Amino acid sequence: MNQGVLFERLKELDGLPEAGEAFDPTDDSHVDRAARSLLERFRCDNDTEAFTLLFELTHPKLGQIAGRITRRLSPQTDPEELAASFMTRLFTDVRERGRTPVRHFLGLAHSAMRNEVLDHLRRNKRTQVFVRRYQDVLPPPVDPSHEAASSEEDALLETYGQQLVDLTDECFHDLEAREKRVLVAREVLGLSYDRVATLLDLNANQIGMVIRRARQHLADRIVARLDQLPSSDSRERIHEIVTTCLESKERVKNVRGLVQQMLDGALRAGRRQLADLLYEMAKACLLEVPQFAERTLVNASPRKRALVADDLAHLAQRLDRAGDHDAPELSSVPNDERSNRLDAAEACLHKLEEVEGDSGRQQVALALRRIYGQQLPEAETLLRGLVERDLPEVTRQNVFRNLTLCLLRQERWTDALDVCTQSADEWPDDPVRLMNVCFGTARLGDVSGFEAALVQLAEVHERDPQLRVAAWIDGECRALAHDLALPTGRVDALLRDALGGTNGEAAS
Repeated sequence: MNQGVLFERLKELDGLPEAGEAFDPTDDSHVDRAARSLLERFRCDNDTEAFTLLFELTHPKLGQIAGRITRRLSPQTDPEELAASFMTRLFTDVRERGRTPVRHFLGLAHSAMRNEVLDHLRRNKRTQVFVRRYQDVLPPPVDPSHEAASSEEDALLETYGQQLVDLTDECFHDLEAREKRVLVAREVLGLSYDRVATLLDLNANQIGMVIRRARQHLADRIVARLDQLPSSDSRERIHEIVTTCLESKERVKNVRGLVQQMLDGALRAGRRQLADLLYEMAKACLLEVPQFAERTLVNASPRKRALVADDLAHLAQRLDRAGDHDAPELSSVPNDERSNRLDAAEACLHKLEEVEGDSGRQQVALALRRIYGQQLPEAETLLRGLVERDLPEVTRQNVFRNLTLCLLRQERWTDALDVCTQSADEWPDDPVRLMNVCFGTARLGDVSGFEAALVQLAEVHERDPQLRVAAWIDGECRALAHDLALPTGRVDALLRDALGGTNGEAAS
C-alpha cells in the first residue's frame, strides 16, 4: 500500500498515538506504537478494518522476522506461511478479554513465530524417534532370492499335499463301509475304543484289531495306488513322503492326519457348494419378483426355488453328518412358494454371508433386494462401497449396472449417466448399460444422446441377438422415443440402418 495512504488511514483510525509526529514505517518503535493502538481497537471494538490495517502495516516486518527465524532454525519452513499462521492465531486469540495490552507487537511476533518453529521441530524429532523405534522392531527385509526360492518350495509342497489328499480320498472311498466308519470315529473324532465299539455295534474285544486292519488297508491302498501313477518327479517325491510316514512309529498319527485332511477338503468343498446354492436360491427368489425378470439381463437362469431348496436341505444334512457343526442352520430360509419373495431372498443372502462373508456377489444381490424393496439410499451405499473393491469382472459389471438402476429409480438422471460413462471403457457394448443410457437421456430430453445409444444398442443386438434386448428395443425404447416426440418413421429409420437394412420390426 502507498505509504501516504497508509498514513492517512492510520490517522483516521487514531492509529498514531502522537498526533503530528512524523510516522516512519521502517522504524520498529513507530510500528509497535501503531500496532498497539490498532490491536486495541480490534480487541475492544471488534473493528475488523483496524485488523486489516494492522496486517498491511506489519506484513513487511513480519516477513523479515519470519525469514530470519527460518534461516536460523528451519530452512525448509516457508517464511510467508509462518507469518500468515501468526496473523491467523492473532485474529482468533487476541479478542479474549482480560489480557494485558500488547506493548511490543514485533517482539510478540518474533517470540510467537520462533516458538511455533521450535514446537514443530520438537514434534518432528519425537516422530522420528517413534519411527526409529518402530523400525527397530520390524523384522529384517527378506532377501528376494530367498523369498523366491521359499515361494517356489511352498508351491511345490502345496501341489504334493493336494495330490496326496486327493489320493487318500480315492483310497478311503475304496475301503469297506465298516472300515471307513471306524477310521472316522477313531482317527478323526478321537473316540475311545469302547465308544467306537458301542457306536458301530462291534465287539469290544475285536475293536482294536478292526482299527489296525482299517489303518493297514488304507496305507496299503495308498502305496499301491502310488505305484500305479505315471513316473514323474512328483510321484517319486510323494512316494518317498508316504512310505517314510507310514513305515514310521507314528503310523497311526499319520493315517489320522491323512484322513483328517481328506475330510477337511471335502467339508470346504461342501461349504462352497452350500454358498453357491444359497446364491442360486436368492437369485431364484428375486427373479420371481414382479417386473424383475423383464428388466434384468440374466446370463444363466436359476432352477425353480423348490428344487434348489431340496438340494440345500440334503447338503446341510450331509455336512452335519460329516461333522461340520459350524455350517449355518437353514431352518430360517423360506422354501415354500407362498413366502414373500424379497424376504426369502434376504434370508438366503444373510445365510450366504455366514458362509462366505460379505463377498461381492452377496453384496450386489443384497443391494438388488434393497432396490426392489424401495430402500434406494441403502442400496446405493452398498454399491458405491463395492466400486473400488477387487472383484471378478462379472460381479464388477453388475455393480455398475445396479448402481445405475438405483440412481434411475431415484430420478437422478445425470448421476446415472455419469456412472454409465464411467463404465463405458470396460463394457462399451453392454446392452444393460446402453439401455440405461437410453432411459437417462430420454428423461433429460437429450434427443441426440438417445438416438446414439439406441443405434449402438441395436448394433450390439445385431451381433449377439438376445430375446430380452429385442424386447427392450421394440418395447421400452419405442415408448421412450414417443416421450421424446420422435416420429415413428425416424425410429424405424435408425433401427433399419443399425440392423443392416432390415426394417425396425426385425428388432424383436
